[in-house]
Amino acid sequence: MDYTHHYQSFLGGITMASDGTHLIGLWFDGQKYFADSLRGPVQEKSLPVFKDTCRWLDTYFSGKDPGFTPPLAMRTTPFRKQVWEIMLQIPYGRTLTYGEIADKIAYLGRDLEDARTYHILDMTSYRQLREIVGSTLGFERKGAHALRSGKAVNTTVLINDLIVDLCEQSSPEKGLCFSDEY
Repeated sequence: MDYTHHYQSFLGGITMASDGTHLIGLWFDGQKYFADSLRGPVQEKSLPVFKDTCRWLDTYFSGKDPGFTPPLAMRTTPFRKQVWEIMLQIPYGRTLTYGEIADKIAYLGRDLEDARTYHILDMTSYRQLREIVGSTLGFERKGAHALRSGKAVNTTVLINDLIVDLCEQSSPEKGLCFSDEY
């Protein structure tokens, strides 16, 4: 079962969600992908993780460094998880552009094999991306041999497309968003 709690900020209402121990989602009310990580029945409940998150938000919105991060369990795609892991490394008071995030993601992920070799992608994600690339390029076969047709694949372009989509779909009102294509 998942749990929710509501927080009122000067920017508007915020709904947070937990698996009982970890924060699994936080959304401005009504934003795109609102409550997209919730599974099954949901109950409004006061939990320690919500108290920690409210304290974090109060401190942050008062212009101070909270000095901690509530426990997180990200229910999302591997690519979105990469973006969040980078964002969690940004020090308080600093900013990072979408382009800088893209550079960090693309640095080791110039191609799918490097991404797998350096553990940027797990094997399941690697296979899914190979299928996507193969079907996008019109390969007839699927599976392990899909990319052995001799055609070159520039995955830097694919990563760029993901970042461009992120930039085009996201806003302060909606949060970080991808189109339905991704």
